[in-house]
Amino acid sequence: MSDFILKRFSLDSAKTDALTWGTVAIIWLLIVACSISSIYRQFPNPKQRLSWVLTVVCLPIFGLLWYLPFSFKKEDYPFLFSNTK
Repeated sequence: MSDFILKRFSLDSAKTDALTWGTVAIIWLLIVACSISSIYRQFPNPKQRLSWVLTVVCLPIFGLLWYLPFSFKKEDYPFLFSNTK
């Protein structure tokens, strides 16, 4: 019984053709482009901008996950960054 459940959720039957990979690549490029535009709007220092862009581009998934906490502007979300209890 448990063997049947594990086979049901395998990736062997997933349709991974060129159209699927192309769609994944386009979505990934859009996410990276949005993060780079966010970096250019948020950091005025050119060295900081360059380091974040290189991090996001050179470390594909981990770079975006690392940038995520720094992508929020403190002015837009004061309730998240307030120190009052």
